[in-house]
Amino acid sequence: MTLFNTSRLLLGVSTAALLSIAGLVNDASGTANAAGRPRAGRTVHNTVTRTGPEGRSATRDSTRTATDHGFQSSTSVTGSGGKTATRTQTGNYDPATKTWTRDANSVGPNGKTAATEAVVQKTDNGYTRDVTRTGPNGKSVTTQGSASYDASTGTLTQERTKTGPNGNSSSVSREVTVTPPQK
Repeated sequence: MTLFNTSRLLLGVSTAALLSIAGLVNDASGTANAAGRPRAGRTVHNTVTRTGPEGRSATRDSTRTATDHGFQSSTSVTGSGGKTATRTQTGNYDPATKTWTRDANSVGPNGKTAATEAVVQKTDNGYTRDVTRTGPNGKSVTTQGSASYDASTGTLTQERTKTGPNGNSSSVSREVTVTPPQK
């Protein structure tokens, strides 16, 4: 398992974000083409309607546009009763600071809102990740994480602390060592 797969598995960081931080693609939306040039301005739109056995349906309408160093997206889901929930997201990679930022805002069918802000920054041998999620009640949960990789030992070390709206927190530390196959 590679550093990137292990990190994604354990801390939930997207592969595109990790690859962009490592400099393996041009931007964190993963929009580099085979020649290594970003696909800024490219827009993908899709509409999916699902109908259940009782005739009730839901339609999801999504648009995602690649920007110079990231993306913008919007999704709406409308149910049989006509109620709609929406989600907008932006993601941006700053090559100068090697930082990926993603903001997401959701509005439920009842008008209540929720938001997520995530910031991932490359370090000399890994990354740091800070996420704040604010729920429809206005209360927030923060997660601070980091990972470092020691290539000489094949060891990935991760730490994560989650703090709830009441100030209580929990922490997780992990160490994963990958031994290469013997030749």
